[in-house]
Amino acid sequence: MNLNLPPACPGSPAAVMLNLCRRWMGFACLLWALQFLVACGQLATNSWEVVGAKGFSEGPASFTSLALGLDGRPYVAYMDGARGDKATVMRLNVAGTAWETVGGAGFSEGGVYDISLAFAPDGQPYVAYQDGAHRGKASVMRLNSAGTAWETIGGSGFSEGTVSDTSLAFGPDGRPYVAFMDYGIRGRARVMRLNGAATEWESVGGAGFSANVAVFTSLAFSPEGKPYVAYADTAHGGKASVMRLNSMGTAWESVGGAGFSAGNAVSPSLAFGPEGKPYVAYASEANGHKASVMRLNSAGTAWEAVGGAGFSAGATSNTSLAFGPDGKPYVAYTDIANGYKASMMRLTSAGTAWETVGGAGFSADEATYTSLAFGPDGKPYVGFWDNANGGKASVMRWVAPGLDG
Repeated sequence: MNLNLPPACPGSPAAVMLNLCRRWMGFACLLWALQFLVACGQLATNSWEVVGAKGFSEGPASFTSLALGLDGRPYVAYMDGARGDKATVMRLNVAGTAWETVGGAGFSEGGVYDISLAFAPDGQPYVAYQDGAHRGKASVMRLNSAGTAWETIGGSGFSEGTVSDTSLAFGPDGRPYVAFMDYGIRGRARVMRLNGAATEWESVGGAGFSANVAVFTSLAFSPEGKPYVAYADTAHGGKASVMRLNSMGTAWESVGGAGFSAGNAVSPSLAFGPEGKPYVAYASEANGHKASVMRLNSAGTAWEAVGGAGFSAGATSNTSLAFGPDGKPYVAYTDIANGYKASMMRLTSAGTAWETVGGAGFSADEATYTSLAFGPDGKPYVGFWDNANGGKASVMRWVAPGLDG
């Protein structure tokens, strides 16, 4: 039998003990040493690895947005500092050893902000963003059928005014929907979708449906196909609110009560659990900007804390929520308590607390614009702006090494 073990730190007691067992003392000793070191916390059983190459973008990569393609490969869209802040998308190559540009670097007409990447049902990648070439209005582009270039879909700059916090998702009808804060309608929330002819964009349920300015808009579809939007609601002191399109598709309605968080909700991230309930992760001002997650209760009348409020070790930012194949919610974030490095936590099996996955602060240095997604292999991937590599894009994934027979 071959034991394929995770490496211990060079020169550490763990490394010395394991090397002695490997070389001279045999299989029984190796098992004993492994059990001893795990019990003593000297041997990591979970770890993070760089995917493809660290700092793979040509220049600084801001507003990193990570998604997994139908081919199972991770793609990252970002504002490309090496290309005049225009949009670039890169993906892991087939060999999994390096990253390659998709459809040409810097493909947007002008600079982009708040870029959001999503895949259509047919596997085509789309990006939505604040478009610097069109007075900061919303634009959406997609990779053409040949996979050689990007094309504008439905016309550039289609929003009423400048937008921020663009969030892109696909509805059950296969059409792209974009949520954003629209300064053209006094900073209120708006959702637009591509019309049936794919020639222009149309408002969904009325423009400016939030009571006041809506910050950090996050869009997701429920299992029954309704669009939901989470945001920091300035009409309720910056607390979290969620609204959904009503059954008639004509207006938006509050879900579980407006302003349900204890205090300001920074960077809310919306996702649906396997049971069909909406969950929102955010940095909670009421809890020292620690990470919190809330979900709609079973009656659908109010929101409840999941695993305790403010569960992270310290202040956080850039929260990104996703559900793993185990059905648990995972949250990746910039961990201010750990030197602004990336960290990830998940709900425990008991559902009463949160646990760190693979060690806190797993990135080499500061990690901003953290973006979490799960691969078809069930592993979580986190993309981010990597300060250890000149602000270029990096992606890491969590692996749990074990015994190979």
